[in-house]
Amino acid sequence: MKISTVALLFAFAIGTLATGTTYESSEHPGKCVYSDLVLSPGEHGKPAGKCEQFHCEEGFKGRIEPCDYRFIILEPPCWWGEIEDHSKPYPECCMRKVICPKSWKGK
Repeated sequence: MKISTVALLFAFAIGTLATGTTYESSEHPGKCVYSDLVLSPGEHGKPAGKCEQFHCEEGFKGRIEPCDYRFIILEPPCWWGEIEDHSKPYPECCMRKVICPKSWKGK
């Protein structure tokens, strides 16, 4: 099975978005605090050791943009392996191995 890298990156960039939680901290007034990130509204960053993008928005609301594999369908008997490299920037860090049994020939 062949999947183009561009198609994978596009699907990851679309991502499922989580919004609405306030990430304000008394230790960092006027900033959003998430994991190891301290950001001003309008800024975004990738937390260390995670493959996601965090966006700090007005009112210290946070939006988490994770990898999204919903639009990529693997044909049985193949399955997703682990994320290959969490240290890469988002969304490049979303690349995962596709694992297929050795006996499977694919199309």
